Amino acid sequence: MRKIKFSRVGGLSPVLQKGYTTDSNNRSYHTPPSRKGFYAFIYPNFDIFLLGGEWSKLGKKNKHEKFEYLKDKNGDKIKYYKEDYPYEKVLSDSVEYINPKILKHMIQDKKSKFDVLTSKYFIEDIRDVNGDFVNAYLIKKKKLKVFYHTGELWHHLKNSAIKPFEIIKEVGDWIKTDYNTFVRAYEQDRIDNVKMLKKDGVFPKEEINIKNVYKFISKEHLEVFIERLK
Repeated sequence: MRKIKFSRVGGLSPVLQKGYTTDSNNRSYHTPPSRKGFYAFIYPNFDIFLLGGEWSKLGKKNKHEKFEYLKDKNGDKIKYYKEDYPYEKVLSDSVEYINPKILKHMIQDKKSKFDVLTSKYFIEDIRDVNGDFVNAYLIKKKKLKVFYHTGELWHHLKNSAIKPFEIIKEVGDWIKTDYNTFVRAYEQDRIDNVKMLKKDGVFPKEEINIKNVYKFISKEHLEVFIERLK
């Protein structure tokens, strides 16, 4: 059985999940299935909105932030001037994407590429209690921590590859299985989605294959929850 990589932002030790609940009426698709553990994604596919940590609150202790400040050669945070460089607001009042074509003129980074889901550079927009602009700093997405895990895990891949007796436990939209069962379900999910996309006809059939299928669809169902790394 092949080894699958996982990724997340933050540590790999299990932590208490504040959102955990046994009340089915208060559960959502992403509510943690266990009181203790951590979220991750099947690498390299991930949904940045769910990949562990906070969108903002940079510099605060005990936070697994997705971002860190860009700093100049003196170690100072790089200010962003809205008057000189317009931006595209797509996230929230505290974090926005910045087009690297603009950023290139500011920090001379020619390697950056703009993509709505994987853009490396963002803006922390700081406002006062009245919502008025104070200042803004350039921030970047932290490097993903990529790792292996071959033990039991929770996932959303309940499909035809899994036999009922292989499900160890089921909570809401999560199922817990051993690693080998999970791998079979993952392979089946890729096959099922290739068939679905080709049948829908929204994208050219010749562009869709097993390797790139998640390029065309949402990746939120590829999150996993691990209680203890193995």
